[in-house]
Amino acid sequence: MKSSQHKISFAPKVLVVLLSAAMFSGCQVVFESPLPRSLKTKQDERLFGRWMGRDEEGNPAYIQCERSLHGESSISFFVEKPKPSYLYLDYRNPIFRMTTTKIGNRDYMILRYEDASKGRGHQLARYMVEGDKLTIWIMNADKVKEASKTGQIRGEVRVDMLPRVTITDSWRKIVALLRSSKSDELFMRLGDVEKVAAR
Repeated sequence: MKSSQHKISFAPKVLVVLLSAAMFSGCQVVFESPLPRSLKTKQDERLFGRWMGRDEEGNPAYIQCERSLHGESSISFFVEKPKPSYLYLDYRNPIFRMTTTKIGNRDYMILRYEDASKGRGHQLARYMVEGDKLTIWIMNADKVKEASKTGQIRGEVRVDMLPRVTITDSWRKIVALLRSSKSDELFMRLGDVEKVAAR
């Protein structure tokens, strides 16, 4: 299979914070409220397998999505033949537990760290699968901050190990915002990755 030529900000350092939305703005967007029972979650089998993107230097980097227990999936990240290891000593390969849901006509990943010690709450990413291409959007922390200041959503900025925006609003309010035309402003397109054929 011909390798993907898609460019994506997918360097090993970025892999660690990819879906935790700590990239670009250096700030996470964390949702504290539990999901409502009316919001049906599931495993999206289209995501299972290995997806490849390339960093700015053309090095291949991968997302691995696998079936897990209790209706969840697991996601991990890795690179092929990384540069000298001392460059990456501070960065671990995170594993997220994930379920997916549909709000309006959009698909979303609901992500929690596998290691419960990393903190409460969950994070959200929007995605679209078209054949062998997966496009991911992550939350734009600056836009979420603005939405919080203007009263569109209730949240607060906290500074722990990293700055983060913690959304404390109810999921009823969150779902209403995600169904609205304003929701596009809250996400930024991360890029595309391509499905790797099973060997």
